[in-house]
Amino acid sequence: MTLQCWIERYTGIILFSLFIVWICNRAKGSVLVAGITHAAANTAEAFIPTQDGQVLYLTCLVTALVMILADRMWKKLPSDHPAVYRDPALGG
Repeated sequence: MTLQCWIERYTGIILFSLFIVWICNRAKGSVLVAGITHAAANTAEAFIPTQDGQVLYLTCLVTALVMILADRMWKKLPSDHPAVYRDPALGG
């Protein structure tokens, strides 16, 4: 594999990871919703071949940037958000 292939692959993985985190947070921490999204993306990838990888990566990059900026993903979720883990042993 070439260096460009590795860079494209890991860029795609990082962008898709951001999308899955966004889905999980929007679904109040539901791992089931994130898992279904992941499975749906894998199925779509198997049936819809991508002809131009650069267009796909550019689309994913723009989508990730919009999600990050719109939801302010750099800020920590408030402690009362349903997606935030609370340790039952600590009474939370």
